[in-house]
Amino acid sequence: MSVVKEEDQENVAEAIRCPLQWVYDLFTAHPLEAGLTYREHFHRAVYAALRMGWGAVALAIHALFPFCFRTTGTRTIRALYEEFEGAATATATLTDKKD
Repeated sequence: MSVVKEEDQENVAEAIRCPLQWVYDLFTAHPLEAGLTYREHFHRAVYAALRMGWGAVALAIHALFPFCFRTTGTRTIRALYEEFEGAATATATLTDKKD
């Protein structure tokens, strides 16, 4: 037999959830705005970071040796822009269709 009444148990559970809701919102608000889950957003962000990291390394080498990686930096930037712009357009289209 529980000392706490059933309706009080629900209030306690809600009181525990509420303070943590803002933490959940911190991690999910932006991905949801982009039409992604947290996991999808995480994967895309890490992918972009790795691609940009490779582009940065290639550009640094190119700065020292102009004959190396002559177009790698530009191609990396363009590819990322097109991927993200295309994804943003697709997300906007899906959002518009929902309304």
